[in-house]
Order: sequence, then C-alpha cells, then structure tokens
Amino acid sequence: MLGAVSCRRRHEGGAAVVRLLVLCPHFEPDTAPTGVVMTAVVDGLARLGHRVHVVTSLPWYREHRVEPGWGGRLVRGDRRKDTAVTRVH
Repeated sequence: MLGAVSCRRRHEGGAAVVRLLVLCPHFEPDTAPTGVVMTAVVDGLARLGHRVHVVTSLPWYREHRVEPGWGGRLVRGDRRKDTAVTRVH
C-alpha cells in the first residue's frame, strides 16, 4: 500500500519531490514476494528523488517467526539507501 504523507511538493533542481509513506507487511531483508516487490517500488521512487518512509514488520517470513538479531525491541528505525524504515514488532 502506498499512501502520501504530504501532498506538499518541493522543487529540487526543477523536479517535483513528493514525501511518501509506504505501509507494507514485508520489506528487505524479508524474502516474501511482497517484500521483494515493495523494495523494488520504494527503490524506484527514491531514485526519482522522492522522500520515502517505509513502515513495515520485523523480518519474519522465512521461518514464520522474527529472525535472529531482530528481536528485543518493539520498534526499530533505520535507513536503507535513501529511505527511512520503521520496523514494528
């Protein structure tokens, strides 16, 4: 699911920049097909210069439980390339 956080557009170098919020159940490094597709969509939007923030779950698809090294916190924030990612348990 893609949802616009803000319709406010800024011009950087002549191009319109849109801030987007992406809500999805899987995102890299999760290996679910949905995660692979959403990662590709987000990467494409970021390459176009848009500001993207992803809210997703902790990686769990492969073993149907939170993967080792990801537990212990209810919320994690990080950056992946040019994208902010918030992971929720």
